[in-house]
Amino acid sequence: MKRFAFLSLLFFIYYVAGSDGLSGAAGNHSSVWTGSFSWGNPLLYIFPLLFLSVLLAAAALLLNYRRIRLRKRTELMNSREIFGRLLQMIHFAGYMTGYGGTEKNFALKLAEELPCIEREEAEQLVETAARAAYGRDGADGEGEELLRQIYFRAGEWIAGELKGLRRLRFRYLKAFW
Repeated sequence: MKRFAFLSLLFFIYYVAGSDGLSGAAGNHSSVWTGSFSWGNPLLYIFPLLFLSVLLAAAALLLNYRRIRLRKRTELMNSREIFGRLLQMIHFAGYMTGYGGTEKNFALKLAEELPCIEREEAEQLVETAARAAYGRDGADGEGEELLRQIYFRAGEWIAGELKGLRRLRFRYLKAFW
């Protein structure tokens, strides 16, 4: 597809440069090869810029679509996957990089580092994740929903704290929130 677009653009430039613009008078196309090529034709600037603009807009739309799709996928994840994604998100943002989620003081430290999570919620989060990972029955529906709510709330708060390109990477490339 990329090769087709590139060849189409070259073909168009060849005909615009070799003719009298888009007037339909194809004339003698040998002028392109004899060195009488003119950059004065505004169509030589407009169409490549238009093509690049459309390409950038399509890339932005595709990144946003990818972010929405990954967010919906997160809504279908189980407790262990959500907890793992939460840890990745926290570590990417630069918080609690020395913690893996199994430490005894993890819930307390999480509540201290992220003001959007209360201490009781952090303790429930750790308990639900441990039950899902090591328990016989796994996590219940309420525990998974709590993990999901905390994940999205933390993502929203962290996205507000990050600035510049790091925020764009957080939202669109990593698609945490």
